[in-house]
Amino acid sequence: MAQKSGQCVVVSSPATPQENFTLAAPSRSVSSVEGGDGTLTWRLVGEFRDLIMKKCRRVYSKKGSRHDLGLFFHNGTFYALGAWCGHMGGPLFEGDIEDYKGSCHVMCPWHAYMFDLKTGKNEIGLEQSTHEVRVADGKVYIKHESPLSLYPFL
Repeated sequence: MAQKSGQCVVVSSPATPQENFTLAAPSRSVSSVEGGDGTLTWRLVGEFRDLIMKKCRRVYSKKGSRHDLGLFFHNGTFYALGAWCGHMGGPLFEGDIEDYKGSCHVMCPWHAYMFDLKTGKNEIGLEQSTHEVRVADGKVYIKHESPLSLYPFL
């Protein structure tokens, strides 16, 4: 059963371990996962069953740390934001996820700025980049311009 929720579709499937998860752009297939030409494409991040074990984590970009992401899992939904706080560069992937003013936010661990996980925005006008996240065939993908990894590129 699918329910619309903003730009995403929340899918319930009792036959799979992913009982409640979010698919972005559900009608498209995940076709390109390793292109390195700088175009936005779906990048494989990891296995769903592994990624749901941690609420906040860093995802490394092959283009360098400025392009790294924070991957967040909250109430059955994945979100991806730019990894570094727009205020002073704090690591958002080390922050806490909190319900704040009716929606889920990540709190920057350095100065407690709150960023909405859906929009990337906060109350004082700072904004983090947001990236579509998709779950397909038990794997998690993020739409990004470069290859991604859970470990640093050497």
